[in-house]
Amino acid sequence: TVHIGGMSCKNCAAKIEQSFNGQGIYARADHKSGIAEIYSETPVSEFVVRSTVVGLGYDIERIDKNAL
Repeated sequence: TVHIGGMSCKNCAAKIEQSFNGQGIYARADHKSGIAEIYSETPVSEFVVRSTVVGLGYDIERIDKNAL
Protein backbone atom coordinates (compact mmCIF):
# COMPACT_ATOMS: atom_id res chain seq x y z
CA THR A 1 0.00 0.00 0.00
CA VAL A 2 1.50 3.29 -1.11
CA HIS A 3 0.24 6.69 0.07
CA ILE A 4 0.83 9.09 -2.81
CA GLY A 5 0.72 12.87 -2.83
CA GLY A 6 -0.36 14.76 -5.92
CA MET A 7 -2.94 12.40 -7.43
CA SER A 8 -5.75 14.80 -8.27
CA CYS A 9 -7.85 12.96 -10.86
CA LYS A 10 -8.75 9.62 -12.41
CA ASN A 11 -6.11 10.14 -15.08
CA CYS A 12 -3.42 10.42 -12.39
CA ALA A 13 -4.52 7.12 -10.87
CA ALA A 14 -4.67 5.47 -14.30
CA LYS A 15 -1.14 6.66 -15.11
CA ILE A 16 0.20 5.08 -11.91
CA GLU A 17 -1.69 1.83 -12.53
CA GLN A 18 -0.46 1.58 -16.12
CA SER A 19 3.12 2.26 -15.10
CA PHE A 20 3.16 -0.63 -12.62
CA ASN A 21 1.03 -2.97 -14.72
CA GLY A 22 3.53 -2.54 -17.52
CA GLN A 23 6.23 -4.00 -15.25
CA GLY A 24 4.37 -7.26 -14.62
CA ILE A 25 2.94 -5.93 -11.38
CA TYR A 26 -0.76 -5.37 -10.73
CA ALA A 27 -1.64 -1.98 -9.24
CA ARG A 28 -4.90 -0.32 -8.28
CA ALA A 29 -4.84 3.41 -7.48
CA ASP A 30 -7.52 5.71 -6.09
CA HIS A 31 -7.06 9.45 -6.52
CA LYS A 32 -9.63 10.33 -3.84
CA SER A 33 -7.82 8.47 -1.05
CA GLY A 34 -4.34 9.00 -2.52
CA ILE A 35 -3.61 5.30 -2.12
CA ALA A 36 -2.23 2.76 -4.56
CA GLU A 37 -2.26 -0.93 -3.77
CA ILE A 38 0.45 -2.91 -5.51
CA TYR A 39 0.29 -6.67 -5.93
CA SER A 40 2.90 -9.09 -7.21
CA GLU A 41 3.67 -12.78 -6.83
CA THR A 42 7.28 -11.86 -6.13
CA PRO A 43 8.48 -9.13 -3.76
CA VAL A 44 8.69 -5.64 -5.23
CA SER A 45 11.56 -3.54 -3.93
CA GLU A 46 10.89 -0.20 -2.32
CA PHE A 47 13.31 1.30 -4.84
CA VAL A 48 11.11 0.18 -7.76
CA VAL A 49 8.00 1.61 -6.09
CA ARG A 50 9.63 4.93 -5.23
CA SER A 51 11.37 5.40 -8.57
CA THR A 52 8.19 4.60 -10.51
CA VAL A 53 5.95 6.98 -8.53
CA VAL A 54 8.48 9.81 -8.26
CA GLY A 55 9.39 9.35 -11.91
CA LEU A 56 5.77 10.11 -12.79
CA GLY A 57 5.93 13.36 -10.82
CA TYR A 58 4.13 12.33 -7.63
CA ASP A 59 5.29 12.24 -4.02
CA ILE A 60 5.55 9.20 -1.76
CA GLU A 61 4.05 10.01 1.62
CA ARG A 62 4.31 6.53 3.09
CA ILE A 63 4.74 2.89 2.10
CA ASP A 64 3.07 0.19 4.15
CA LYS A 65 4.56 -3.23 3.47
CA ASN A 66 1.98 -5.98 3.51
CA ALA A 67 2.61 -9.64 2.91
CA LEU A 68 -0.15 -12.08 2.12
